[in-house]
Amino acid sequence: MMISALVNAPNVNLTVFVIDNNGGGIFNTLPQAGVDGFERIFGTPHNLNLEKVIAGFGLDVEKVKNVADIHRSINLVPGGLKFVIVEVPTREVNAGVLKDITQSFCKALRIGSNLA
Repeated sequence: MMISALVNAPNVNLTVFVIDNNGGGIFNTLPQAGVDGFERIFGTPHNLNLEKVIAGFGLDVEKVKNVADIHRSINLVPGGLKFVIVEVPTREVNAGVLKDITQSFCKALRIGSNLA
């Protein structure tokens, strides 16, 4: 998230969903995850409370932690600019989940191609 964008927030009816994985989460899916110096170069954790950062600019913000809350936020008609912080598991756990999903998908493709 670009903090500078919060300074001159537009006057719109918009809900922005922010995935909070403490920054750099996508890099945990790369082969070099876990090597010496990884956090400093790729992880770049921000260690910020995004809810407080956004609220500090006087903007509407809430934090959600489960699917039901995400669905509720999606279905609300925005009345101005609103931010929804989606708290996700640690970057390491999230990378493992993504790896499992990818492997399951690839396995299903291999099985499907053998049936054709």
